Order: sequence, then C-alpha cells, then structure tokens
Amino acid sequence: TPKSIMRQFLKEGVDHVGIGLDAATKELFVKITKPFSWRAYWEFIKEMIELFGEFNVSVHIIVGLGENPLELINTIYSIKRLGANTSLFAFTPIKGTPLGNKKAPDLRYYRFVQLATMLIYDGHKPKDFIVLKEGKASIKKDYIDINNYFLEKTLLTRGCPYCNRPFYNEVPGKEPYNFPSLSLVKMYKEYITKEIEMIIREGIPIVRSY
Repeated sequence: TPKSIMRQFLKEGVDHVGIGLDAATKELFVKITKPFSWRAYWEFIKEMIELFGEFNVSVHIIVGLGENPLELINTIYSIKRLGANTSLFAFTPIKGTPLGNKKAPDLRYYRFVQLATMLIYDGHKPKDFIVLKEGKASIKKDYIDINNYFLEKTLLTRGCPYCNRPFYNEVPGKEPYNFPSLSLVKMYKEYITKEIEMIIREGIPIVRSY
C-alpha cells in the first residue's frame, strides 16, 4: 500500500513529503483530471501527517486555475488545521497543453493569497482578517505591517525546506510571484507595497473562471 511504501522511505531517512493536491476545489480537481479521487488525496495527506509528523508534509496548491479567492483560502486553512504546510505556486500556461490558453493569475490576486496564507500560519482565522464588501475581498489593515520581516514571511518561496526551484513559475524580466531571498524582495519593495495597499483599499473580486 502507499502508506507501507512511505513507511519504508521514512526508515531510509526521508523526513519531509510533498503532495500535489494542486486544485483548491473538488470541481477543479476533477476538471484537471488528477489521478485518484479528491477524497483519496485528503486521506493520503492525513496518513502522511500521522507518519511523518505535523508540518513535515507540504501540500502543493496552484493559484489561478479558476477558483475564487475564498475557496482557495478555505482550502489553505483546512490544510493548516490538519497539520500540513501549504506550498504556493502560480499557474503557468504552457503552449500545447490543455490549459495553454489560460492566463496566469493576476499578481495582486497572488499577493492576496500570500498574505492570507501567512496570516493563517501565524494562527489567525480567515474570518478574523478578511473583509467582504460589494463582491470583493480585502484584508484588514490592522493585520498588515509592511516591514522587511513581514514581507520575508509573506513572499518568500513556500515549498519544501530548502526548496531549490524558487523560479519555477516565473517569467524573466517580470516581478516574481515568489521570492527566494529578502534581498530580491527589497528590489521590488516599492511595487509590492503598492500592491498590498491596493488589496487593503480596493480588495480583489470574488469570482470564478470555471
């Protein structure tokens, strides 16, 4: 069984597991034709947490497949409550693939997800920091402190420990979705600050694209 196989990996010294759930909702999960079922993935996540321990399991989530922001945040909150980390990736369209004509997520939307993820893993509930108004979601200003430490926690690549692919979903010459170092964050700090201020002031639309 998968669990017995993973138990053998544990004996061989593996101490961290990454699981590609990818989709934030069951509907999207089915649409992108993942192997096995939605339920099977969640059961596997729980089994791996039992086997490897809390927060030694990372669940990969792709932002921008068609979910709305609240669905995505609720899924991330569920992952955290189980005792797993969330690894964020931005959807990257590749020509010739079934989703090749789909656009990459808006950068402000991705920043919203990064902010919410950081706050969730800092112990806050989404209902505490998210404001809903006129079909948009924003984050309460009281929860935002744009200093270097805050930005480092929020924007640095979220993956397995010592992730070696920080530019996995980036485009050369454009502002990165994820940052591998604080020094790179500082290069874009002026732009990032404006993006976060717009999230607080204007929010982002609560819409689906599927």
